[in-house]
Amino acid sequence: MKPLTARQARFVNAYVAGMSAAEAARQAGYKAAYAQKAARDILTHPTVAATIQELRMDLTKKTQYDLAAAVAETDKWIAMIEASANPNFMAASRLIAHKAELHGLLIQRVEVKPSVDIRDALAAARARVAAHVVNVPALPSPLD
Repeated sequence: MKPLTARQARFVNAYVAGMSAAEAARQAGYKAAYAQKAARDILTHPTVAATIQELRMDLTKKTQYDLAAAVAETDKWIAMIEASANPNFMAASRLIAHKAELHGLLIQRVEVKPSVDIRDALAAARARVAAHVVNVPALPSPLD
């Protein structure tokens, strides 16, 4: 495959970074009026498409953190605490609870209560506005 041109490389980097195709085309130097068509054309280019796919796979590998990885990390920390000369049992119990949450055995429930009564807040706001109303005398009309 032929290497990417500088403009194609700028497009690929912007597109993989999360920009829309048209936005990435504008970022790569295409005029705004032509960006949408340029983006469609660039995305169908075999080298560009392969490069985008490769970069996305690399990102997925670098950022993949799934249940298995989280559980393995939690197990590692629990083992370190247990092997310690002075184990911190509170930390170990929190990690065990965390592991149970990861497996769906524990679900954190939070009760949400409204902190503001909207009617009282609106009445207070209206009172503040009414207290600051300034009567400005009308200017004489030039026709008077």
